[in-house]
Amino acid sequence: MKNTALWGSLSALALLLGFQAWLLADWNRRETRPPAWDQAVHLETALDLRDAARAGRLSEFWSQKPKSGMPPFPPLYYASLLPFGGGADAQKALWANWFYLALLSVSLWGLGRRFAGEWRGAAAAVLFTCIPETQLLYRSQLIDLALAAWVAAAYWALIESESLERRGPALAFACACAAAMLTKWSAFSYLFPAAWVVLRSAFSPERRRNALLSAALCFALFLPWYLNQWPVLLPRLVEASADQAVPVWRGAAAFSYLSQMASGMDFPFFVLGLIALVVPSVRRDAKDKGVLIAWFAVAYLFWAVVPNRQLRFLLPGMMPLAILCASLWPKALLGGLCAFQLFAAANYHRGWVGPLSLKAPIPLSVSFFSGRRPAAENWRIDELLRAAEEARDKTAPVSDLSLVANHASYNGAAFDWAIKRLGFPRLHERGVNRRLCEFSEFVVVKTGSLGPADVVNQLPEVQRFMLDPTTWFQKGWGELRRFPLPDGTEAVLFQRRKLAQAPIREARAHFDYFEEGNVAAKDMSVDFGRFDEARGVYPRATLTAGELSIRGLVIEGLSAELEDLALIPIDSKGPTPTLNEFRFLSMKKLTLLSASVRREALAEFLKLRVKGFEPAAVEIDRGMVAVSGRLKGVALSAAASAALAQDGRSLEVAVKAVRVAGIPFPTALLGRHARFVRSFEPDPELPFELAVSGLSLSGGRLTIGPSAP
Repeated sequence: MKNTALWGSLSALALLLGFQAWLLADWNRRETRPPAWDQAVHLETALDLRDAARAGRLSEFWSQKPKSGMPPFPPLYYASLLPFGGGADAQKALWANWFYLALLSVSLWGLGRRFAGEWRGAAAAVLFTCIPETQLLYRSQLIDLALAAWVAAAYWALIESESLERRGPALAFACACAAAMLTKWSAFSYLFPAAWVVLRSAFSPERRRNALLSAALCFALFLPWYLNQWPVLLPRLVEASADQAVPVWRGAAAFSYLSQMASGMDFPFFVLGLIALVVPSVRRDAKDKGVLIAWFAVAYLFWAVVPNRQLRFLLPGMMPLAILCASLWPKALLGGLCAFQLFAAANYHRGWVGPLSLKAPIPLSVSFFSGRRPAAENWRIDELLRAAEEARDKTAPVSDLSLVANHASYNGAAFDWAIKRLGFPRLHERGVNRRLCEFSEFVVVKTGSLGPADVVNQLPEVQRFMLDPTTWFQKGWGELRRFPLPDGTEAVLFQRRKLAQAPIREARAHFDYFEEGNVAAKDMSVDFGRFDEARGVYPRATLTAGELSIRGLVIEGLSAELEDLALIPIDSKGPTPTLNEFRFLSMKKLTLLSASVRREALAEFLKLRVKGFEPAAVEIDRGMVAVSGRLKGVALSAAASAALAQDGRSLEVAVKAVRVAGIPFPTALLGRHARFVRSFEPDPELPFELAVSGLSLSGGRLTIGPSAP
């Protein structure tokens, strides 16, 4: 009888996975939209690591550079995409999710079997894998489903190990924990109860060896990546956690996950699962039931405190609800609930029924049959990028493309991924800023809706300005082509114009003072020289300033030379535009001939730019900069060297010493981040060559000039 139940439940599990494979195949046949924001970032990162693997640069799996505005992510998820095109095909990459769903299902079956028997274990797998939130992530290139699978596997191995008494499952537990940590850095938030079991077992003579072995194996597997990445990871995680931030003590923020769970689980499972969490059940193994309850409770408390609240963050902590629900309710009710969830999963993207919402006297979303329909839409990103690649200036080392859109299917991350996938290394996407699209060869403006109101910010105003034919923008950039989009709007591709005549009447100009955004200058002179009408540029212009402030850093005695400069006036009120009345179109090279920064100016700059830092002393001498002070009340000091590379084509900065609260901090722990190299070659941020005539750090000044060594 026992074997019948075992094989029967395994057969049900196999049918579940076959059903899920059919759902994914059906979705992929119908869905052609570009990936949304974070999904595109992950696909682009997977492409980077695929290319690194093909070139034999395996070290990049441990030291890959993070994408702009994102923390670095561990490499395991990206490695799992390699058999599925390595991120080159958004729909093909989803098949990796089927394997993670299989791991998740088997782990839930194993946990449910331990607590309530084979058939109820299969029911737990059905309940959790069919909820709307799991189905959403199943059809997405986000990392969270993979993370949930490894967390479930870790707890299954932990329970099977009998509190680490059995060595095989104990080592499997260590490997699953390490895999979770190598999938996403938030894995630890779901493993606190498991860590407590390990700590408790370490004090038991019978289990101590297994506990220490499992802990050592786990740390040995995942710690190298974190040691290599922590100087970048830690500050970016702190910054990212504040996105869409609402403090836990404000309003009903502490209960926001309950409302999200009500819709993300479908309401029947949500209600029955919460009841199972608090109602005792004789079917549970009393010895280990506390682990399940703590798994959910600790994860909920942790993520309720984190200001950025999205249900996918809590998902790896919600699995105990499926196990407890399957262990409590009578077979008839449980069978009906499983049937409901299976239909809901099939209905998720087919949309036969719903979605249905009911009014309730409680502040929860009472919803049934949530879903997301696929769409066969061509947003023509590839076609636009091919047109830009064909039209771009082939002599330019970098061609920037500014995008005025932040739509779910038309955003910068999707463009970055497409550029990488199409193999256009000299084409780079960037956003717009206060000075709009300076130095960009191309500008893409989406008409109509630009995206959700909470992410587009100033873009609608920029859109109106750029589409107005009377503005200075269309004098500097001309319309190249229009691309119709599936939402009834258009993408307008502009390309930089070549100026037919000198944009400024006077060849020389002097400004006593001007201010534009974060830049201010005193006693500034510009000599534009002659204008080359054939090329539409000033071949050689010079700039001097008695004092220049950039973001609060005061630079004295600035002298610079600008080669092949093209600029355009904006709404000038006089015969000679001021410096804040023009925008750069292009420039080939910027040479810094002379400049200096005093230590007092550097101290003031650090005070302004590093929040909570109170500098006590700044020393500049013998090629070193030494800074000491207090950062949010903690004594901090650091010293670094700065020097030009021997070929003069880059700046090298190396951290030499760090002290925290008076205690020396080993710079070896900074790893590769203890040394920073800034190339002077053109890149997307500065699409022109930079040259520095010399650099010295001595006598309390940083000095640029030909006499500097």
